[in-house]
Amino acid sequence: MLVEDANGNPAPGVIVSWGATGGSITNSSQSDPSGIAVATRVLGTIAGAQAATASVGGLVETFTATAVAGAATQIALQDGNDQSATVNTTVLTVPTVRVTDQYGNAVSTAAVTFSVTAGGGSVSPTGAIGTDSSGDASVTSWTLGTAAGTNNNTLSATTGTGLTGEPVVFTATATTGAPTQISVASGNNQTAVTGSMVNNQPTVTVTDAFGNVVTGATVNFSPDNGGAVGNTSVVTVGGSASTSWTVIVGSALLENDGTFPNVLTATVSGSGAFTTFEGTARYSYPTHVDPIWSGCLGCHGDGGLGGLTLSGDDIQNWTVLRNVSAQSCAGFVRISPVGGSSAENLSLLLRNAGFGFTEPALCNAHGVKMDTPDTDIVRAWVRNGAPSN
Repeated sequence: MLVEDANGNPAPGVIVSWGATGGSITNSSQSDPSGIAVATRVLGTIAGAQAATASVGGLVETFTATAVAGAATQIALQDGNDQSATVNTTVLTVPTVRVTDQYGNAVSTAAVTFSVTAGGGSVSPTGAIGTDSSGDASVTSWTLGTAAGTNNNTLSATTGTGLTGEPVVFTATATTGAPTQISVASGNNQTAVTGSMVNNQPTVTVTDAFGNVVTGATVNFSPDNGGAVGNTSVVTVGGSASTSWTVIVGSALLENDGTFPNVLTATVSGSGAFTTFEGTARYSYPTHVDPIWSGCLGCHGDGGLGGLTLSGDDIQNWTVLRNVSAQSCAGFVRISPVGGSSAENLSLLLRNAGFGFTEPALCNAHGVKMDTPDTDIVRAWVRNGAPSN
């Protein structure tokens, strides 16, 4: 600083007092023969404009200087951590890091590279990103992977120069997407006596487009053929939903194995996704067949025919035959689910559904002819292997 007298002449030997708002400066110094007073100024650690003052008597002179950031020494997470987003979508807040010098001043133009380290998602851009005037570097987007999970996606940021704090790691939770798929988990292809529930409840698994199980989806169960379910609407837990299912003969067509097909449809509400269970209903001997045969006592007057039979005129239509043991006693014939060495064979011609089971000539005054519905029950039971249960 130049100290002069009132006439503008250099004033030697004058004590000058110094002060500074940041950093440090010599407390005081004396002007030399040229009137110059010198002080040593050390700027503070905060980047930006810093002021110093020199005063003599009531006169004050202000000096300004700008402190700039030093070399980058640190990197830290600034924003965008611990987020949650649906699988295969971008997080709301872009991940951001800040690069600073040893005093925490922002360092611009540092090169930061972000890369996905877990979860299988993607980040953009994949190349280095320069820090801005605030020392910040941000990605354009971070898309999470397709697998749902808690904190299962990670993203790292580094300069590759060994700064303190690197790599910076971001985590995010990927949540399941909307329910779009449904599949059979268990309980398919079961058989039960008509009017009874199948042993194992039909169970479905509901997932999103990427196979993640969805909790909270509503599954609607709808049986055909007049069947019934315990719950028509079930909310999934852990992706699973199940219900009881009662199968019936109803209006279903008789299969060659003596069963009647039933179908249960499970549909995800709001998505249209569905799957089906196939089941079958059958007749039982004690409930359905025995009461019929207990009331049908046909005489054996024409023993050459070998017992009860269908009309021989339609033999060309009966392509499947099944032998079932029959019991002969005192001139009448009655079906039995268990055969024996003394039992005679009763050939049941299974394909014809249009006739009663016995010819009028064989069921005289001592017998009763079965009607068509009863005949259909016995025919189905025989096709099913004539089970005793």
